[in-house]
Amino acid sequence: EQSLPRQTLQRHDFDTEAAFSLAPNPASGVVHVVDSHGDACAMASVTLFSMQGKEMLAVESTDRFDASSLPSGSYIAKLRTAQGETHYLKFVKL
Repeated sequence: EQSLPRQTLQRHDFDTEAAFSLAPNPASGVVHVVDSHGDACAMASVTLFSMQGKEMLAVESTDRFDASSLPSGSYIAKLRTAQGETHYLKFVKL
């Protein structure tokens, strides 16, 4: 069994002025990854983590994800671009 190195996200890891955002946020259903103009923006992957660090949802090659099956609460969204850049955003599920 292979384990991943444990990392702690720090405040400076979050993109406060990111080129991408999640809309709507907060949301209860489908959430879109959009650019600063509100246009859909495809990611290589989108992974949602609980505040305890548990992976809750992972999708590949998409510009949206369905949050309806997630419990209400706060999440960390890890967005990976096709160029390999990684961005972290906060997401709230209603």
